[in-house]
Amino acid sequence: MVNEIAERYGQGLFELATENNTVREKKVQCESLLKILKENNEVELFLRAVKITKEEKKNFITNVFGKVVDQDILNLLKLLVDRGRVTYIDEILRKFETLANEELGIVKAVVYSARKLSQE
Repeated sequence: MVNEIAERYGQGLFELATENNTVREKKVQCESLLKILKENNEVELFLRAVKITKEEKKNFITNVFGKVVDQDILNLLKLLVDRGRVTYIDEILRKFETLANEELGIVKAVVYSARKLSQE
């Protein structure tokens, strides 16, 4: 179920980014958002809290993420709140990141070396 939800929303964001020629920009924004969520567990706990209203969560999203991500991603986050899918944010953003990497020809790799590598 998680994969289906992440696939659907991640694909939707990717298609929107492709149509608007903003894949690279949205990828950077999604990476920033993932970093914020990873470093600040309280943010995700707040968004998942049952006692906090959807309206409070959406206002929080606007205030906290409004300067980090564009309107499309803000709308996605608010839609996830409305539909009770906030718990899937990480998976959705990672799915988008995977699709964006494929589109941009980016391959993630791990490099092991016996010697220290230079920045080149």
